[in-house]
Amino acid sequence: MPCLLRPAVLNQSSFMGCLMLEEYTEWQQSWVSNEILRDNIIKARDMTIENCLSHVGLFFFVKHGVKVGAARRFVRDIGLWVKRRGEVTCSENTSNSV
Repeated sequence: MPCLLRPAVLNQSSFMGCLMLEEYTEWQQSWVSNEILRDNIIKARDMTIENCLSHVGLFFFVKHGVKVGAARRFVRDIGLWVKRRGEVTCSENTSNSV
């Protein structure tokens, strides 16, 4: 996928979309300990919400002050997060039905 943040999970301007964006941001932050990187992940999240964005390119974040590494991570990893989130949801549903 090119440098676009476009999965349907973040393609919503609804309350649920915001909750999922918050969950994604927390997941992103769980992988880093550097406070500057953590702050830039929050900045990317805030820009996404404030600008009602659903298709975000890497350069949009950089142009608006997010450090390149944090912007790249925020855009690049969305597909991985969606996949892992789906795997967790499926395993939770399986264990609940037993």
